[in-house]
Order: sequence, then structure tokens, then C-alpha cells
Amino acid sequence: MIYENESSEVNEIFSVLVYLYANNKLKQFSFPFALIKRESPDFSILCYEKTQSKGIEHTLSTLQDYKMAESELQKLPNGSKLEHDYYSPFNKLPKNEINKGLRQPSERLTGQGYYGDRPEIEWAEIIKNTIHNKTLLLNKDHFEKFTTNELIIEGDSPVEFFIDLKNALKYLEPHINDYLSSFYKIKYDKIHIISKNTFVYDVLSRNEIIKFSKDVLFG
Repeated sequence: MIYENESSEVNEIFSVLVYLYANNKLKQFSFPFALIKRESPDFSILCYEKTQSKGIEHTLSTLQDYKMAESELQKLPNGSKLEHDYYSPFNKLPKNEINKGLRQPSERLTGQGYYGDRPEIEWAEIIKNTIHNKTLLLNKDHFEKFTTNELIIEGDSPVEFFIDLKNALKYLEPHINDYLSSFYKIKYDKIHIISKNTFVYDVLSRNEIIKFSKDVLFG
């Protein structure tokens, strides 16, 4: 997540700023344009000269049990830790076990940590599930459709800070191929990923890597 402990709206807006920055770098925009905050999708963009419209949906890629454990961590004494490797897309914890990875300052760490390509494999699985869930939403009647429908996925999973992004994208590729050949009635035209200080433009076809920083964005 770009801004920890901030509202979802703050992260939505910052993610769209990163999106605009990346599109400008890649010369993907026609000026002037209007950016409109809305619901379902979260934003729309109207490019006046080309009379094109874009719908932009923002979401976090995460795990529910991990986010619940993060909330519980805030209630523990300073110095308490959350062992990330207890939270996996391949082993969803029931509600009565979400504290499994929580450790108070006096407690010994018991997790095995991450080894090999496990972080990248889990990251790709979480992204795949996020794309699926958001595509189901795109196909709902209440979700407005535009000339181009795009999805921004912001990394907020247990493995986010443990991955090698280029390696993770290799594990994501088979899932993307499955998505492109899937039978959803409507699919996103472009899907972008924000991971730490990197914007991956259009993982469906281009996988363009754009680095960013808050200093550059706010200059």
C-alpha cells in the first residue's frame, strides 16, 4: 500500500496520480482531459480531442485474514510482530486462527519465513484472485462501462516487500494468459499493478516498468 494507515480514498487518489504519471511518461494520453471521481468504477477520464472515455477501478491485492491480523496487531504492545508467512492464498485461515502469526515482544518467532520463489508464487496467486474478483464486479449491471475499462491493482499482500518484481511477473504470466482466453463476458482492457515504488503498465500485453517517487510526483 502506498500510504499506510490512510483512508482508502487517499490511496485511490494517489494511485491515480501514479497512473497519470505513467501514462504521461509513455505518451498514452491526449490532452486536455477531465478526471472525475465516482463509484463503480472509482474514476473516469474523458479525453476531449479523441472523444474517448476511460473507466478506472482501483483495488488492493491482499488477503482478508492478513488484514484482520494487521488490525489485531495494532491492539498489542509496542514491539509486537506479525509473521507474514502464516498468511497465504493457498491456506486461508479461519477467523478463530487469524492471530496465528501474531507475536508479543516476549514471544519467540515460530514461522519458517520465505524461501526460494515462494513469495513470487504467492504474489502471483493473490493478483490472479484479485483480477478474477474485480472482473466479476465489472460484469455487474450497476458497474458503468466505458470505451476503455482499466484496473489498477495496488499491492498490499503479506509478501509485497519480499518479492523480486520481475520474477513475480514471470509467475503471473500464465495467469494472465488464462485470463485473456477466459470466457468472461466483459474483461478489462488494461490492468496495471503498483508494487512499492514501481508502476507496471498493462500486464495484459506490455508490462512496461515505470519507477516513481513521491518527490517526483509532488516535486
